[in-house]
Amino acid sequence: MHLLDLLETSPLVREVGELLGSSRSIASTTAEQPTARPKGKAVRGKTATAPQIDTATKSATVRVQLTQVPPAAWGTVAAALQRRTGRTVLLIAPTIESAEHCTHDLCALLDQQQTESVEVLSFPLPERNSPAEGASDVLTGSNRATQDRLATLDALHRPQPVIVVTTASALAHPTLPPAELKHGYDEIVVNQTLERDAFIEHLAQTGYERVEQVEAPGQFAVRGGLIDFFPPAGRVALRLELFGDEVDSLRTFDIDTQRSTEKVSSVRLSPPREVYLTAARGEAVARQLEELLDQQTTWLRQEGKHDEAEALAESVGRDIERLRDASYFAGLDFYRPLLYPQRPTLLEHLPADALIIWADPQRGRLQVERLLEDEESIRQGALAAGTMLELPHLPLCSFNELITRAAEFSSVELHVAPEITNSAELNADGTHQSPITIYHLDIHTPPAFGGKLDILLEWIKRWQRRGGVVVLSTLHSRRVREILADGNVHHVHLLDAINQVQSSLALLMPQRLSAGFYFEDATGSKTKTAPTDDQQFPLAVLTDAEMFGWQTLQPHMPSKTRNRKRTIAPKATEKSSPLSQLSDLKVGDFVVHINHGIARYSGVVRQQIAGAVNDYLLLEYEGKDRLYVPVQQLDRVQKYLGSHAVPPPLNQLRGNGWERTKKRVSEEAIQVAKQLAELYAARGKAEKEPISPDTPWQREMESAFPYEETPGQLSAIKETKADLESDKPMDRLICGDVGYGKTEVAVRAAFKVVQDNRQVAVLVPTTVLAQQHYQTFSERLAPYPTRVEVLSRFRTPAEQRQIAEDVRLGAVDILIGTHRLLQSDVQFRDLGLVIVDEEQRFGVIQKEKLKEMRREVDILTLSATPIPRTLHFALGGLREISLISDPPAGRLPVRTFVMPYKEELVRQSIEREIEREGQVYYVHNRISSIHHIAERIRQLVPHARVGVGHGQMADEELEQVMLDFMHHRTDILLSTTIIENGLDLPNVNTLIVDRAELLGLSQMYQLRGRVGRSARQGYAYFFSGSRGKIGEAAESRFAAVQEFTDLGAGFKIAMRDLEIRGAGDLLGVKQSGSIAAVGFEMYTDMLSEAVRRLKHEPIQRREELPEADLPVPAFLPNDYVPQERDRLYLYRKMANVTTVEEAQALQDELRDRFGPLPPPAFNLVRILRVRVHLLHAHLRGISKTEREVMIRLKPGDRFVDEDTSAVYGQLTEGHDKRVLQNISLRPMEGIVLDTRVISSAQLLRMVESICETLANVRSARLLGHSNGSAKSGHTAVTV
Repeated sequence: MHLLDLLETSPLVREVGELLGSSRSIASTTAEQPTARPKGKAVRGKTATAPQIDTATKSATVRVQLTQVPPAAWGTVAAALQRRTGRTVLLIAPTIESAEHCTHDLCALLDQQQTESVEVLSFPLPERNSPAEGASDVLTGSNRATQDRLATLDALHRPQPVIVVTTASALAHPTLPPAELKHGYDEIVVNQTLERDAFIEHLAQTGYERVEQVEAPGQFAVRGGLIDFFPPAGRVALRLELFGDEVDSLRTFDIDTQRSTEKVSSVRLSPPREVYLTAARGEAVARQLEELLDQQTTWLRQEGKHDEAEALAESVGRDIERLRDASYFAGLDFYRPLLYPQRPTLLEHLPADALIIWADPQRGRLQVERLLEDEESIRQGALAAGTMLELPHLPLCSFNELITRAAEFSSVELHVAPEITNSAELNADGTHQSPITIYHLDIHTPPAFGGKLDILLEWIKRWQRRGGVVVLSTLHSRRVREILADGNVHHVHLLDAINQVQSSLALLMPQRLSAGFYFEDATGSKTKTAPTDDQQFPLAVLTDAEMFGWQTLQPHMPSKTRNRKRTIAPKATEKSSPLSQLSDLKVGDFVVHINHGIARYSGVVRQQIAGAVNDYLLLEYEGKDRLYVPVQQLDRVQKYLGSHAVPPPLNQLRGNGWERTKKRVSEEAIQVAKQLAELYAARGKAEKEPISPDTPWQREMESAFPYEETPGQLSAIKETKADLESDKPMDRLICGDVGYGKTEVAVRAAFKVVQDNRQVAVLVPTTVLAQQHYQTFSERLAPYPTRVEVLSRFRTPAEQRQIAEDVRLGAVDILIGTHRLLQSDVQFRDLGLVIVDEEQRFGVIQKEKLKEMRREVDILTLSATPIPRTLHFALGGLREISLISDPPAGRLPVRTFVMPYKEELVRQSIEREIEREGQVYYVHNRISSIHHIAERIRQLVPHARVGVGHGQMADEELEQVMLDFMHHRTDILLSTTIIENGLDLPNVNTLIVDRAELLGLSQMYQLRGRVGRSARQGYAYFFSGSRGKIGEAAESRFAAVQEFTDLGAGFKIAMRDLEIRGAGDLLGVKQSGSIAAVGFEMYTDMLSEAVRRLKHEPIQRREELPEADLPVPAFLPNDYVPQERDRLYLYRKMANVTTVEEAQALQDELRDRFGPLPPPAFNLVRILRVRVHLLHAHLRGISKTEREVMIRLKPGDRFVDEDTSAVYGQLTEGHDKRVLQNISLRPMEGIVLDTRVISSAQLLRMVESICETLANVRSARLLGHSNGSAKSGHTAVTV
């Protein structure tokens, strides 16, 4: 049974379900308007009679008000109404947070129903640009809010019913009118006729941005007959391939790999923006702007504001030109009131029979009015400053206007209060809308039990004694069943396992709703009532939030349940991990050639040498010497990454200086490896009691994690568990970027140890972080008999003494705290695991104490200072390291701005964040002036609630400030850098740092990591002092923090900040400038080799392909692969190919991404296959002269009869005999082809055929009888 099935037999259905269920057509039952009738009256505890319901539901439009419906029930009521009516439902929540919870609950209910028939969609507020990018700009289709809005519009024009969740504020923002949602290409199907140039022009006209490579929604790229485009509404990028004017294929592709993923037969082409600019419309708006601009600049000059008038004329003048060109630009949305004076909204896209549900409409009205006030405040400020043009129409709809437009649809209002004091029943002109029927639903919010199981169990049993049904919506079904059994609660079943509801049931629902609710029986009686004939029972729904104190799911976080619809989840870019990628090389960068040393990269050049055209990397060495490196040898070139303080000296091409340097660094690498080996050798000899394998509780606790684990998280968890279950003490480092989920790994490890009756210590550097971890561990482990405590200065001395005593007695399972845990009065009864967060932030004494612990217990260290993969692999086996390099699903890079302090920008940034119901960190790192800054913020944003926190405050006061901010009782936390570590609040997505030039690079990076920890766009503003110039070092730090914004780019920040003093700090040993001498990648290669030698492991060197110097053009043409970064990436990939399968895969990738291969590209791939065959045939290579090409044997090798026979047989089958006369086989040297009479195409085909044949024959012979004797060959053979 499904929860909605259960509701069918409950009082909720008597008072709500049948409300709209007796008629399947509300809007179309009659063409006549209903006669006026008095407003229905609600009688507490009684329901409307059936005739009343029939009258209500058979009207052309119906208006119903339901009272005493708490927010926890809104999603369930909406699901029930949609199920009964089968209609599209628009649920309008009052706030973003309540909309998020409704969306979660609807998805959970539909997941439990196990059906995809009704899709849940969101229509959020538009994501505005930062004020630093333009006060009124709105982002293009690349942002998630626009994707969701356009996807919802698209879905509303399909025949299937949907549920749309929005807010009144989001609804007030206009969108495209229905007529402009389609522009001539509604659907594209395979085999249809499609004129290429016309389609490209259409994409540009509708607002798609033309780029070299599609990487975000709203973009398109053209490569010959391939057209890539990414419709935001479709949530997947598409590749269209034309054959002439016919659509040959359609397929989706991955924007990270650029590879096709799936063939599709048709696609819908949705617009990329919520505005459509035609030439005629652009010209009309331009003319209006000229008139308005003339009026406003005249007024400004009369007021003496000549500079402002000139600046406004210049800014708007640029926009006028772009409008006349029908060009899309970032600030186009500002002119929406002129483009769409009628202000079309989502309501115009609803089907005629849609049902609108207004949740707490009065609060929604207040939110819209607040939004309009804020917009007007910003507008008036900009007008007064002369920085904005005044437009004749308002950009947003008022709440009354929304009510008027919604009047043509049937609607249900959900009111929290038991009585309606002021409803939204009037039109904008004050006249009454449709008659209203009011029903009172006696729905209540259950108590918060907070893990107090005895009170919870008594409440459930009391409800059962009344004959009621309790649904327990939990992610801990097994544990809850055990709790109910231990508490003697009877009649416990899984909800989906029963077919018929009975009284006094306790039903387990393995999906988690955001919050619980309960309502009385049909009479509203609070005493036990015998079931009525139609089997209706009082119903209660309890969730993990009420039972165990779990916080409701954080808004804006993509949970497992909410991932029903696909979202675009940015990944860590390739640039942020393997350093060997050369795709981000720029002219002037330093590189390292493994044979010739450090050089300066001067680009890719195309040269014709001996009749063959090829691409080469041009490297410049000391003395302006030049080295042309064939792209086939790109694996020998590495990007230099060392000290950025001083440019590295270039090596000389002549002499042996580079070899001496490599020898010295190699010897130092051996010493480093020995030091590391000594550090970890003692641990390898020690033994400890293994932790038991996973228990059912462990598996259930892990499955209750509400978000999708990343691959890096899963790998780290697996490796950590394996260490715990071994008999060797664990010393594992979990290394990952800020906010990548290291804490969840620690929670699972801690719980695993606790279940073996061992204790866990969690050591953190700051009190704030201790409180954060305490909250996280307590919430995650609340359903289980696990006691979590925290020792910090937020606890009184008496409390600290009691906790220490309980730890000694073993009554505390997990103890979290700062270095206070290491003091002598804290003695564990049986310590099994120590978790250390950010060990590098502890002092020498604490580190020595930890070093002693490592010999006795398992140690798990968490670090947000990322380590590159290359270093990770180099340490293989010496130190257990787990890398979490994948960002959580839905995470977006934080948009970062560095600029001089501007008060107006601060005000607008705060206003914008509060407008989307978010919170702000404001970092001011001077305690002496922090309260003055607080007063200034209150003057700038009077309605903002400001909290102030710093390290010198009294413990109780600081704790209260933090708690107020965590529970959103304040909007802005003004603090020192104490927030640098610890606070994990997904609702905080704007960071403002003043005097940022005084901070270090890693500090700025850690601070930036405090925001953007959800699916919302995060913003970080680093302001420098408004007066005076900042130093060169600060400029460099600012440049780095602004440059490295990619997800997963943390290790670049760490390297840039730490390499000057040696990246060996990450290992605990120094490198004496070795990295700067040879570059990071070569150094880690040397260190890896040294480690393997110490472990007596074979040194595995990659086999290099033999060279094949053939007189044919072989390169990737610029018009085939337009971007140099792509060509470098592909050339590097080719240089690492060693098998025919890899060569074929590379050819497939070229064909897929760039279309049919032109001759030079096809030659390049064929030569690659030839080189692979040469390798497997154990041949030396291919050389050429002006007259001939020779396939060369290695010294001491020779052809045998088997080789010559195979080659002869292959050539005579597929080639002209006259051509064959110009091929000779020299058994001691190789095979010679006369290029004077063989064309380039024939030559390449014949060489590939010969080499493939020899590879097959010689490889088989070596495998079959490598020690057999070879027969003698002829001295000369003419084929």
